[in-house]
Amino acid sequence: MTDKERQPSKTDPKRQAHNQLRGYYYQILHSVNAWLDLADDEILYLEGAEDYDRELRSGLTGGK
Repeated sequence: MTDKERQPSKTDPKRQAHNQLRGYYYQILHSVNAWLDLADDEILYLEGAEDYDRELRSGLTGGK
């Protein structure tokens, strides 16, 4: 097959994942930033009630 015979596949722009990938990238960056910013007494939960949640460790043990 020659280069002239090779044609790129036609794609449907509605089916491309660019917007979803940008959303995942944004969420990952903010999650990593929150993780790096955690205090020693905090735990980070990803994909809990929100994209990420911070919780004090003492809240898990009943304040002890």
